[in-house]
Amino acid sequence: MEHREAAKWFALFVLLVGGWFAYEHFFVVGNKAFGITREMNGEPISVQATVVSISGGKGHIFPILRDPSNNKTIKSVLFRDDNNPLENREQQALLETKRREGTPVTIDGEVCIYQGNLEIIIRKAH
Repeated sequence: MEHREAAKWFALFVLLVGGWFAYEHFFVVGNKAFGITREMNGEPISVQATVVSISGGKGHIFPILRDPSNNKTIKSVLFRDDNNPLENREQQALLETKRREGTPVTIDGEVCIYQGNLEIIIRKAH
């Protein structure tokens, strides 16, 4: 009988830990970087960040930004601007330089949810 009781408690423990894990990793309201939450979708934001990496495609660039206060990261996007290609290249060059140097950059943008994930649409990096 004791074995059965221990198995019940163990199953309850596994269920609680599994529930906590699922909540933390799949149902949290934000990714904890820069205090951004899903409720902030569409809101303007200005953050001080370090650029971890940059990838690109079709003229857009996709920096990954690190929050220096908690070391969490968030994806971001700087869309190609056909109306102002010089400004676009300058923004990209600034982000690349800050990434290489490891120095902070201020990002002004907008919080968005893309394919279920929080992102920042970059309007200006300085």
